Amino acid sequence: MTQTTLSFLPKLSQKGLFIFAAIVWLISGAMLISKGFQFLPIEISFQYIKIPAAFVAGLLFYYFVFTRIMVKYTGHILSLPPAQKHPFYKVFRLRFYIMITIMISTGVITRKFSLVPIEYLALFYFTMGTPLLISAFGFLKMSKK
Repeated sequence: MTQTTLSFLPKLSQKGLFIFAAIVWLISGAMLISKGFQFLPIEISFQYIKIPAAFVAGLLFYYFVFTRIMVKYTGHILSLPPAQKHPFYKVFRLRFYIMITIMISTGVITRKFSLVPIEYLALFYFTMGTPLLISAFGFLKMSKK
């Protein structure tokens, strides 16, 4: 694809790219946590332990995995020429989009074919939604610099 082919796409400053990344991760995290509550059975054994444990696991996942991912994408955005505006999709690299496509497809297949009990899937959604939400605020913080 050439520049002229994609010239109609919105272009953003570095600050705009950070805000766009924050919005994408905020929506993703909120959606996962919302689905977690939606899929949680009304009567789940030890729910007062499992749900907080899923959030704590999400915090650990943020600390050990997502901080590195945020540093990587923050560096990527900062490496783009600051004086120019960039297409919104430049906020992430191609590898990210491929990984997200695989993760979403896996989630849909897992739900559709009931490969994992819904209770565990709900807890997994809490665990994954937590670091996404926290990361969204990290990107938002970077937009203010």
